[in-house]
Amino acid sequence: MEQKIEFICEWRTGKYTITELCRVFKIARPTAYKIIARFENEGYEGYDQKAQQSRLNHFVKEYNHIRPQEALDMKTPADMHDFSSRPFPEKIPNFDYDANYKVLKVTQNGSIRWKSYYWVYVIAALMGKYVGIQEMGNGIWRVFYRNTLLGFFDEKYLRNKEQATRLETNLV
Repeated sequence: MEQKIEFICEWRTGKYTITELCRVFKIARPTAYKIIARFENEGYEGYDQKAQQSRLNHFVKEYNHIRPQEALDMKTPADMHDFSSRPFPEKIPNFDYDANYKVLKVTQNGSIRWKSYYWVYVIAALMGKYVGIQEMGNGIWRVFYRNTLLGFFDEKYLRNKEQATRLETNLV
């Protein structure tokens, strides 16, 4: 957004040709002409976020409710859409792991702390969530998020606390 406004400011000085501006701003000439046309029609307000959101809302309304689509036998997407009757909860319910699982919280760096000293990297997407750890024997542990197996780790090969051990997806 700031780059478009900067482009317009440079264009309005008259010091540069469109070709020179396109080279500096690394845009195509048709793009430059579109930016200039929008500015001439709407001024700086055309680059305002509220104005852009308003134009997008208008387009979505026209696309979904007014313009018929050939692929839909000249009906609008709103005519063809059925809303789901499936309930969608506002909040995902908590998950209770079985008693034979150790439950650990994934930290901000995507790891779990193992035995107060070691780190096992799980995944950053689960930051703040709880995972279940189940022992398979011989120091090998399976890591689950809810009912999904994420991987394995072997506690014999954990490194020091400065380095995280990543989960393995197979034991071979």
